[in-house]
Amino acid sequence: MKVITIIKISLWVVCALLPNVLWAGSFQTELEQSNWRYQGDKFSCQIAHDISRFGEISLVARPDASLTLNLNSQWLNFEKAHSFAQVVVPSWHQTQHESFPTFKFQAKNKQQTSVADDKLGLYLKAIAKGYTIEVTVDNRIGEQFSGIANSVNSQNVIEQFRHCYAQLLPKPYSYVRRIDLIFDSGSSQLNSQHEQDLNAIVEYVQADSTIERILVDAHTDGNGHHLANLVLSKERADEVASRLVELGLAIDMVDVRHHGERMPLVANSTEKGRSINRRVTVKLVKHSQGVNQ
Repeated sequence: MKVITIIKISLWVVCALLPNVLWAGSFQTELEQSNWRYQGDKFSCQIAHDISRFGEISLVARPDASLTLNLNSQWLNFEKAHSFAQVVVPSWHQTQHESFPTFKFQAKNKQQTSVADDKLGLYLKAIAKGYTIEVTVDNRIGEQFSGIANSVNSQNVIEQFRHCYAQLLPKPYSYVRRIDLIFDSGSSQLNSQHEQDLNAIVEYVQADSTIERILVDAHTDGNGHHLANLVLSKERADEVASRLVELGLAIDMVDVRHHGERMPLVANSTEKGRSINRRVTVKLVKHSQGVNQ
């Protein structure tokens, strides 16, 4: 009895003195329950896979942004870990000698880590072919955990994601919520960049029912007579508003104002400053916002 007690105490002491003993765990969902889920609209597209007792991995596309691979877990601390993702090609596919990049995650908080890269499109190809996505988390004290997302009958989900990806809005709300259209000196003519931005605004407003008003405020630099500048700013405002309506916006959604040279953003003492002031600002107002912004 004493010998057993001594052994137990000895083992406890060894464990206490060796806190960095390597421990590894591998997690995956049962194959028959393993699947990628799709959801999407014009604002974002996502496929996600739950890994039993480990967390969730998801691949997300958003307007005008690189694909993002996210890993979420309720019990892993990503702020104190090295994490990466890789594709594992099944042994029965090895003859194809396909190569996929390994991506290193950057922690966003304790429960979420992510990586953004256009090359993540290759992971869509891998999932569609039935390859495995494996994520590994090394917590820097010798413990390593891996989560395995199997891809079974995933071709339809990938096709839905790709179709959604192709239909995404050209720009996110963070871009279209306020845009300054810069004009040439003395001109009210729209250029190709203006057209791209106005198209992006219209597509966004048509997709987002929370947008209530579009404010168009036109300005000039300080060159010339102030009355002539007031007329020029009105011409610029009317040109932008008319184009928004031509592209599909309801005319009663657009509030048009012109200010001439009265509200410069910067001093008109340099050509750079004057070019900044020759602007038409287009702002989107949501239901919860006021129009005096």
